[in-house]
Amino acid sequence: MRFSIEDFLLDTLYACLHYPFGLQRPAVVRGYFADTSEGMYQRILFEELCVLGFRRTSFQMIFPDQTAGLVRAEHDSDLETHIRFYSDGVIAAEVEHGRMSLGHWRGERYSSTKIVDTILDTELNYLPSDVREGIRNQFAVRDYDCLRSHDSEANKWSIRRALKIAAGASVVTVQYPFTILGAV
Repeated sequence: MRFSIEDFLLDTLYACLHYPFGLQRPAVVRGYFADTSEGMYQRILFEELCVLGFRRTSFQMIFPDQTAGLVRAEHDSDLETHIRFYSDGVIAAEVEHGRMSLGHWRGERYSSTKIVDTILDTELNYLPSDVREGIRNQFAVRDYDCLRSHDSEANKWSIRRALKIAAGASVVTVQYPFTILGAV
């Protein structure tokens, strides 16, 4: 995949315009779960992952119907694991480049329920087997390619147009006080 700063900026803007961040959805950062058996399993996994070093983050994008999310940087790499919980009971996960990496927006995201499965078998093996199985039954793969503007030429065009409008607006905003000062 070819990487360019322009594509990076376009994808960043596209994601920011389409999905809110945790700062805008503090309840999702804290995590909330349905009063159902699925919600109970989600809450158990959420709380146990927090103990294992996963953290809440206000900078994670919030996808439609997401009710909670956690992130953990992987040791000795620039990769992060994101675990997302959804209102329909789904537990989804992805591995992506860390947010300080140039590959964060442009790099591939991979489903990582295998990682969560491994954590259940190793670090959370003290949980009763029926609880671990209940959690596993909620694993699902979600498509994260929706984050990239280059997936659609129409999206790429509309983002470029928005950038030009924003750039023009910021120039007017910045120049306006200087124009008044120059006229005085």
